Amino acid sequence: EVKLQLSANGGVSFYSGSLPFRLSEQAYTVLDATEGVIFLHVNHGQESSHFGHIYLSDSTGMNYTFSLRDNRREASGKCDFTKVTSIEGVYLANTVVNAEELETWDAHSPAYQRNSKIRRPVPRMRTVISYDRGAEWSLLRPPVADASGRPIDCSSADCSLHLHGFTADFAPVYSTANAVGLVLGVGNVGSYLSDKAGDLSTFLSRDGGLTWSMIHATPNIYEIGDHGGLIVMASDVKPTNSLLYSWSQGLSWQELQFTENRMDVDNIIIEPSATSRVFHIYGTRPAPGGKTTGVLITVDFSALHERECIGASSPNSATSDYEIWSPRDTETSPGGFGSACHLGHTIEYTRRKQAAECFNAVAFEPARFVRDCQCTERDYECDVGFYRESGAGACVRDNDVSDETARTVPPESCPRSGRYEISSGYRLIGGNTCVEGKDLRPVVFTCSYGLFGVSFTGWVVLSFILGLVGVMYHNAKPSPGEPSPFEGIGTRNFDEEAASCWQFMRSFARDRDFRMQVFDRIRSKSGGLNGAPYSMAFDDGDFGDDEAFVEEGGDFDLSDDEDDEGLDIDADNDAELISPTPSVAPIPTTTSLEEATAPVPKLSAPPTAAPIDLFDDDGQGGGTDSEPGDAV
Repeated sequence: EVKLQLSANGGVSFYSGSLPFRLSEQAYTVLDATEGVIFLHVNHGQESSHFGHIYLSDSTGMNYTFSLRDNRREASGKCDFTKVTSIEGVYLANTVVNAEELETWDAHSPAYQRNSKIRRPVPRMRTVISYDRGAEWSLLRPPVADASGRPIDCSSADCSLHLHGFTADFAPVYSTANAVGLVLGVGNVGSYLSDKAGDLSTFLSRDGGLTWSMIHATPNIYEIGDHGGLIVMASDVKPTNSLLYSWSQGLSWQELQFTENRMDVDNIIIEPSATSRVFHIYGTRPAPGGKTTGVLITVDFSALHERECIGASSPNSATSDYEIWSPRDTETSPGGFGSACHLGHTIEYTRRKQAAECFNAVAFEPARFVRDCQCTERDYECDVGFYRESGAGACVRDNDVSDETARTVPPESCPRSGRYEISSGYRLIGGNTCVEGKDLRPVVFTCSYGLFGVSFTGWVVLSFILGLVGVMYHNAKPSPGEPSPFEGIGTRNFDEEAASCWQFMRSFARDRDFRMQVFDRIRSKSGGLNGAPYSMAFDDGDFGDDEAFVEEGGDFDLSDDEDDEGLDIDADNDAELISPTPSVAPIPTTTSLEEATAPVPKLSAPPTAAPIDLFDDDGQGGGTDSEPGDAV
């Protein structure tokens, strides 16, 4: 069993991650960390298990909540999990729906499995998609027609589109950041994902996975170029000497013979930004003596069309080759992917029109227009200790997680910040920018204190400390010409003197750092520990919440302070203090987030993507550069 450790400073220090379930942890795979949160796959079963759960972190990377169960994996750590790189918050994954049946079989002894007349169950997988950064998952919509235009019958409740991922021998789901909305995949329509080549076809989505079309009736290997303006693909299941290409994002296809002799195409690749029109096709073909030889062929499409696209500054006009497109303009639902707002904002892109057969300029960058929206329930995900049944619906309490971990009860001891949170079952999705509207975030409470914001125990300790301070001050009388240990506290005006004294007592009672500064100064005046010299000017010290008090109290005029109605400070008669004094609302300390959670650091910016491996040997097409990381 392993334990999750994270570092935000290049491995100098580590801190532990917190998962919601008390399950064994055999291996981890970091699936994605590019959007301010971490998708983490955890293998809770045996080392050879072929499925595990997916967890989603908060912005610190420390606290994880459950996102998706029984995600398909290999023993090496590869997982069927893919990010649509051109649109934020969209992910696809494959889940094993009969995981419990497989676990029961694997629990039997090897002798039972060898002698049993019952064979090991075949894993049954389905493809799901999330449009809100893992908060909810749903099945893929099937296309309405096949590649020949014939209607597809997919009317049953469990019928949907399923696509292969990185654990299969076929091309995985693939997208690129510069081809806005385009997603390619190999799979089938039905109740489950098939691994038979004869059942598989090639599919394309132009709207980030919201809708799909079948573009070829067989499995293919594919690549995208020219900012999504050019798609190239070749057969993935038999030797070929030709490829198909489309300038219209799948509306029409042309065939091009790229070599005389047929070859088995392993992959089609392009430079990493996918803006070029030069593609490299590599694979193998038979050689004398029953051997095979490697083949690399370059195809340049630049000469096929000479016109460069125009009108990028005036999209949607009749003379422009560009359009303003949103991945959510195809539906009018009240929330989520397909509605006006997604992840807390609306976003629109400028991209080439589908039927415009022209080249994008190499330096072309899709324009983005963003506006924040009001918060709705869809802007939240389940908090730690809560989960969505079946991957969707309301967040419900997970009874396997303690109340303290789920933050449904006040903490036993008050945090240094003086405040604590009670979870409502939800937290804002990482990176969501919504404003106002529905607020389901944890409720913040101020710790309850006693008289004057100090508990009974605090008063006992304070009395002892004040007595000790008096003794130490008496023994630390300053020499002639030397400053008093309390020099700078108070003024000659009694109104200000009382306010400053009151502030000193509050800070001394509630701020540990302030008390230590006072003790250090007194010790330094009386020789201190080992005669340590006095090394800091008193008015340079950090008094904890003194800035907050200045902001709230201003000039320390307490004569009309609503929080101190029983305290009458009269400049003409500065000897009277009327009691009792009612409780004053505690002034929050200015402890920073880093101090409040030390030694847990915030996550730094995610690392840049690893360089593309042009000649990997796993046979996965196009998307090998976006493959999830290996298991830890």
